[in-house]
Amino acid sequence: ATLMESLRQIRLATLMRLATAVIFAILGTAMIATSPHGASSAATLAFGVACLAGMAPAVVFLWTHRIRFAVADSHLDHVSMWKRIAPFAIWLWATNLVTNMLEVSDRYMLIHWSTVSADEAQAFVGQYHSGRMLPLLLIGVGVVMEGILLPYMTALWEQNRKSQAVDQFSLAIKSMAIGFTVAGIASLLFAPLLFDGILAGRYNGGLFVLPMTLVYCIWFALSSTGQTWMWVAEKGKYVFVVTGTALLANLVLNAVLIPPYGLSGAVIATSAAALLCLLTTMIANAMNGLRMNSGWLITSLFPLSILLPVPTAIIVAMAVLLIAVSTNWVFNSQEKTLAYVEIGKLKNRLSNWGR
Repeated sequence: ATLMESLRQIRLATLMRLATAVIFAILGTAMIATSPHGASSAATLAFGVACLAGMAPAVVFLWTHRIRFAVADSHLDHVSMWKRIAPFAIWLWATNLVTNMLEVSDRYMLIHWSTVSADEAQAFVGQYHSGRMLPLLLIGVGVVMEGILLPYMTALWEQNRKSQAVDQFSLAIKSMAIGFTVAGIASLLFAPLLFDGILAGRYNGGLFVLPMTLVYCIWFALSSTGQTWMWVAEKGKYVFVVTGTALLANLVLNAVLIPPYGLSGAVIATSAAALLCLLTTMIANAMNGLRMNSGWLITSLFPLSILLPVPTAIIVAMAVLLIAVSTNWVFNSQEKTLAYVEIGKLKNRLSNWGR
């Protein structure tokens, strides 16, 4: 799927991921229910089959267009090529390792650093997971946005159209921040239905921390997508440093806040680490040629409105949207022009699709 995204075949990559997920859900459920060898082996086998099935659209696409991808003459010899690829791959692997550690560190520390019994600590983790169900959907969308942005930003960068790349990237990140925050506020309206209705009030601890988990998941999503700029600029070491700094801060803050405050301490610590990750990402991007303006600060802090009472948060959201449309504080003139062009293209596609 990542290869298809790099070729800007976004719909094909989305189809691959959807097919993999659906096949794994159906096949995995059936195999776990009927396998005599245990759930782990059945789930592993089902996942492998689903991945192979999900690859099929890409295989068909690559075979159909194989002549287009044939390279008659390579501009780089193997040594020169690997000198460019190897550092990128190493920093990517290292960053993935640190990112995965950052993803799970607070729950592990919640178990081992809590001053309560083991059963109560496990209960904390369960409540925490319930409070992350809705926010993790936003991170998932952020991952998709990252995959979509990367090939387009790379193409503009390689064509030396960096000014246009800056405008497109800034428009995407700011729009994402506003859209995710509005979605987060909307989710708070329906959260009682989920927690009190479907979950029957058994996970009210998750409902209590939901606003803060929404905030930090939005910050992490913005950080991850924002780091695309450094990957395009071939500055993977900056991404590793930024993510590693967030991991270190998360570990230290969790160690300090979990013993006295339990679940709330873990959420506060992770939120602070997420904000640090976003701010250092912005600084690193600025060091690598990304122009910053007031819109970056406004949209980065906008998710904090989710912590307000819902009616107040809605008023703040409406005010930010009004400012974004009527002034240049959030989007500058170039970004607005680009947005109008993209909206026009979308309208044309929808009108043609309707015919």
